[in-house]
Amino acid sequence: MPTVQESISNLLSNLHSPTLTTQWSNLTQSSPPQTLRSISVSTLTAMHDQNAIEAVKDMDMDNVQVLVDIVKNVGTHNFNHAEDNILRRTLYQYYLDNSSFSTAAEILSTLRILPPSPPTPYSFTPSQTLDVYVTVAECYLEDDDPVSAEVWVGKAAGTVSSVEGLTTEVLRFKSTQARVLDAQRKFLQASSFYHMLSLTSHPSIHPPDLLLLLTKACTTCVLAKAGQRRTKMLTQLALDERLPSLTTSSPTGSSVSDIVLAMYRGEIVDIDDTKEFESTLEEHQRARLSDGRTILSRSVQEHNVLALSRV
Repeated sequence: MPTVQESISNLLSNLHSPTLTTQWSNLTQSSPPQTLRSISVSTLTAMHDQNAIEAVKDMDMDNVQVLVDIVKNVGTHNFNHAEDNILRRTLYQYYLDNSSFSTAAEILSTLRILPPSPPTPYSFTPSQTLDVYVTVAECYLEDDDPVSAEVWVGKAAGTVSSVEGLTTEVLRFKSTQARVLDAQRKFLQASSFYHMLSLTSHPSIHPPDLLLLLTKACTTCVLAKAGQRRTKMLTQLALDERLPSLTTSSPTGSSVSDIVLAMYRGEIVDIDDTKEFESTLEEHQRARLSDGRTILSRSVQEHNVLALSRV
């Protein structure tokens, strides 16, 4: 039964890459002797076998890092089965399973992606390419890094027009777009995206998910700065026949639908009535501004000033 070290050496030998073999040898010789778990990893010698993922899961982090270093130095070397890409996906899954989302994103972002024509082991369809870009963005969002996520949403935006139909990948792209705008506190834009998604009919989106998207649309609209554009968005939400479904029977405060309706009608909103709603906000939505106010309190105060001016 081969050790991890022996299996990786076999892998590099099968890849016919002297450069990679030398690097692996140098890395193992320069590192302190380590006890590697003796596990059944024969599938690691052929990385196109999905069982390789299970093998890497059982490796020590130091040795996984060696694999990462090897991937970084593959360069433009072509392999018969795109083994370097499969190794990248394997490492991506390893870091994802360990909740190292940014590292998982970095690994996945190095996938070699070529057009579908002429066909090669590295060919990706537009839908497959979109899936990779969106997945990278999703990983960065899990680590609260909307700046990096936005970069990959931008890459995805350049691909989505080549995907035919409203596929699951396209829906994930639109959802990730909304989440990035939300995380960057571009609440009005996020609200519009969430609301459009909440009106989407697709087998992969279930009715409870549509209501959750509507809730997100309402939440981000309430948090947006007061003004004509928000008033227009409030109108769309207030006239949505599904809005009453978001109402919660609670004596301690107003639900998001109550607040949306109050703002739409131009009524004064008591900040004390928003405490329960505020407890449902995500961390970035509860941030304090430079003047010490929360985003919600600023929004409510701006709304109340406008409401009073119309009395």
